[in-house]
Amino acid sequence: MKGFTNFIQSLYLSALPFIGLNIIGIVLLNDLKGYLGVTICLGIFIASLLLSRFIYRTVRKRGGIQFMASIQATPDLDNHLAATESRLNKKRKPAELATLINNKEQLFKGGSISIFGDNYGRHGDFLHRFERAEFTKEKELLTFYLDTGQVIKIFEPKQIIDATTYLKVIKAKAIRFELSNDEDPIFLEYTYSRGKISYQSNNSAIEDQIDVSLSAPALEIS
Repeated sequence: MKGFTNFIQSLYLSALPFIGLNIIGIVLLNDLKGYLGVTICLGIFIASLLLSRFIYRTVRKRGGIQFMASIQATPDLDNHLAATESRLNKKRKPAELATLINNKEQLFKGGSISIFGDNYGRHGDFLHRFERAEFTKEKELLTFYLDTGQVIKIFEPKQIIDATTYLKVIKAKAIRFELSNDEDPIFLEYTYSRGKISYQSNNSAIEDQIDVSLSAPALEIS
């Protein structure tokens, strides 16, 4: 049922811009007769097709609610949350968080993983709990070891929020997500530099599915 709902959401959200843009194209075609009108209308049709395809694939991967939330999300909002504390929402230093996780005293216990907006599966499909953590001060490297056997390495983490419903690292220089703790694991690596996010993987099938967003936190587990 969940998969069917996601399919309907994907069709609906991708159809809206396709229909809207093509209505504009038809109106322009009616006003601009001849070759120019046909060219503009064809360009709008191709653009609407590409945009709808992108929305469909993104919603299928993220889910409709998270897709809409990501459109309206801003880094300023997360910065505000990082500066606001309560008993349900705490700012953490990397070393402090590692100690809390190792003592099983952190507020957030586990959930679905999103790295720079790129979800590992649809939200809610996978539950990842912290097994242990460590922080290497010399490298400014925070590492999470998960009970599912995966490893998350966060380079130069900043503005960490530990809440009862999520854990966020607002900023990071790079994040490496290893899908196992083997000696040569499959990995996804994301790097933030000069307002851009680059990514790579040693598995081409996974790399083709990576979908990042500058408006998202560096890491969110919720």
